[in-house]
Amino acid sequence: MQISSKSRYALRALVELELRTDGRSRPVRVVDLASERGLPKQFPEHLFAAWREAVAAFEAVLAHTTITDLAERERQQGAGQPAYQI
Repeated sequence: MQISSKSRYALRALVELELRTDGRSRPVRVVDLASERGLPKQFPEHLFAAWREAVAAFEAVLAHTTITDLAERERQQGAGQPAYQI
C-alpha cells in the first residue's frame, strides 16, 4: 500500500497534536505542530482548514437529519451495509 506525502503529513500532525494535548481539548499553535514534526510550515494550516470545512459540512447534515431519516436509509441500504461513509 502506498501512502501519499499528504497523508503522512496528516498522520504526523495528528500524532503531534495528541502528544501535545494528551487527548484533552486545549489550543495548540499550528506552527508548533509543523516545527515539531518537520512538516512544511503551510501544510498544517491547509490541513486544519480542510478539517474545519469537513466538520462544518458534517454538522450541517446532522442538523437536518433525524433518527427516522437514518432508520429509513438503513432500511433502504439493507442489512450489513453502512448507511453513511465518512
